[in-house]
Amino acid sequence: MSFLSPIFLLGLPLVAIPIGIHLLNRRQQKVLNWGAMQFLAPASTRRRRLWKMSDLLLLLLRILAILFIVGALSRPLLPVTWLGHSGPRSVVLVIDPSLSMAANEEGEILFDRMLDKMDGLLEELSPSDTLQVIIAGDNPVWMQELPVEANPSEIRRIRSQIRQLEPTLGGANLTAAIHRVLDTPEDKEKMIRIINVLSDGQSVGWAMNDATPWAEINRLVEAQERPTLINLDFVDQAVSEQANLSVDELRTVRTVTAINQPVTVEALVHNRGTKATAASVLHWYSEDESLGISSIPPLAPGSLMTVSVTHTFDATGHFDLWCEIDIRDVLDEDNEAHLIFTITDSLPVLIVDGSSQADPLNTDVGYLLASLGFQEEGSGASPTWQSGFLPKLVSTSELAQETLESYRCIILANPHRLSRSVSDKLQSYVQNGGGLWVSLGDAITPSEFNETWYRDGVGLSPLPLITTIGDPDNREAFKHLQPPNESHPATQLLADLQRLDIDRVQVFRRHQFDELQALETSVLLRIDHGDALAVEQGIGRGRAIFLATPLGLTWSNFPVCQSYVAMVHEWIWYLAAPSFPRHNLALGEAILLDASMTAAQGELSIQLPNDTTLDINRQENSPKQVFRFTKTQEPGTYTVTSAANGQRSPFVVIRDPNESTLAKLDAAALSKISQMPGFQIGGRNLSVPSDLELEIPTTPIANSLLVTLLALVVGELVLAAWCTYQRNPKIAAVTMEG
Repeated sequence: MSFLSPIFLLGLPLVAIPIGIHLLNRRQQKVLNWGAMQFLAPASTRRRRLWKMSDLLLLLLRILAILFIVGALSRPLLPVTWLGHSGPRSVVLVIDPSLSMAANEEGEILFDRMLDKMDGLLEELSPSDTLQVIIAGDNPVWMQELPVEANPSEIRRIRSQIRQLEPTLGGANLTAAIHRVLDTPEDKEKMIRIINVLSDGQSVGWAMNDATPWAEINRLVEAQERPTLINLDFVDQAVSEQANLSVDELRTVRTVTAINQPVTVEALVHNRGTKATAASVLHWYSEDESLGISSIPPLAPGSLMTVSVTHTFDATGHFDLWCEIDIRDVLDEDNEAHLIFTITDSLPVLIVDGSSQADPLNTDVGYLLASLGFQEEGSGASPTWQSGFLPKLVSTSELAQETLESYRCIILANPHRLSRSVSDKLQSYVQNGGGLWVSLGDAITPSEFNETWYRDGVGLSPLPLITTIGDPDNREAFKHLQPPNESHPATQLLADLQRLDIDRVQVFRRHQFDELQALETSVLLRIDHGDALAVEQGIGRGRAIFLATPLGLTWSNFPVCQSYVAMVHEWIWYLAAPSFPRHNLALGEAILLDASMTAAQGELSIQLPNDTTLDINRQENSPKQVFRFTKTQEPGTYTVTSAANGQRSPFVVIRDPNESTLAKLDAAALSKISQMPGFQIGGRNLSVPSDLELEIPTTPIANSLLVTLLALVVGELVLAAWCTYQRNPKIAAVTMEG
């Protein structure tokens, strides 16, 4: 026991006052002269005993009253266990809703088993405990911001909320969830904090190969003022060997293309289980239209294969192309994958010709226009744009008058030195999401290029030029191109040497970039001895590509190679892509709507992957009404709908395919975790180890003492009044009648 105001304990000697009063009262004798005392002696003895007992009881009440007054003033603190309560605990439940928790084992979902464990934990709570729940998704979030008292009504409410949860397509960043709990302030009134992690023990999400989060967790555990236990309560796995086919991802060169242009999509199918799979088929769909099937042979554990489909979209808009494996395995949710395509009728492209020739077909630009399907006016044939491009040709002097925002991509063919105002205009265009392609020739010198485009590292070009190399008239001296990077979206198609001939390109003359100025520059093309021929840089939302040769035959034979048309098409689409809203998103990436949706009047609503629909308003933070939705922390399909015209715009947040790997934490990982301070694995639930020294919290009892004091005072007054009445009865006067 301790006291907040121990100085009042000096009043304890005051208990002598009622004792002294009691002793003085015992010395008072009252003599009554009565004629027949021998008849009253027995009754007097009985009354004297009763009075003695009442006097002692009064003495005790008065002593207790003084003790309680002194005790209340000194404000004592008692350990809560003295009052018959269990030690108060701060309990936090960490819920794992990841994709692997949807695994179906012998007809039972792992997530349901976890909920049963959760019920058992909630039953162990006492009213002196507090409870808080955190959902350990890819970005952990609290179910409630503040801890609640673990009374029956709150427990029923929280149990109902947890029971409404379902496994998602996402992951569980369990180390981040534990870190977030430890980083919250401790409750100093509780003797211990218990963090109970309810999970399936999947190795993904524990970051065992990354020492940084674990070092931070250890630091936070050691910094806690109250003891902290972190109990890993894993759901038991009934089946040791499982087969699990997963569509890890859908691949394509680009997701923005023109109407009636064929697109090829590849599905990466992976057996992420520990058991071989049976033969199956994969169904392809565009929205609800079936596109066909692909056969999948039996796959051994860890094996993967790719299957593909080619489809042509005959309308503009946004389309969901998806596939699904026709098989029942331990984890059905990863049997499908989605990819959103944006189909446009034509892509406006501005081509700026730096040549002085009057006929564009006789200049470098002529080859570019031919690759885009350009037909000369007066040829008698109606213009057709088979590639989906809508080019407009202007001279360098006309560039300043153009509204650049009207074009998805701008190509400068052999440009002259531009004025600072035009250069600034182009830089602003790229920063706002536009695509720029600058093909260099003899119209500009390296010094002029560096002043206009490099600007000491703050311009559109990532590298400056050093010099110009080669003789365009000596066709015997040339350099070949290295095979491009097949993983880069701008060069993926060009890297296919079986179909294209980029390895036959001969470069006779070129500008030379100074690669020492920026070692991390993205290089799209290199010549055979390693020098960069085409470089790119992202600025703001847009991109810029700089090609060190012209687009005609003056410095290379590129235009007469098959790969020329492919390069022109792929690079234009690649540069134009940032000007379109992204519909295939990474986790947490914001959803932005295009002008057709934001221009429509009326409310917008968004349907989330869990089928919840939210009504949303546009943001008025720009000249145009803009829609921006940032709560994309769960993989799956999000669909925005306009109430005005019913127009729908789908978005897909891509899931992490590693979540389909059902491998558990191995013995080495479990041993490593169990040796960390505060960690214990399974079986103990909310119990506190007997060997753990705890500082039992205290609770003030001054208010209880005051209430008891009031009862004592009332009891003492009643008893004193009764004693007075018994000892001094009012006897009616006796009247003698004669």
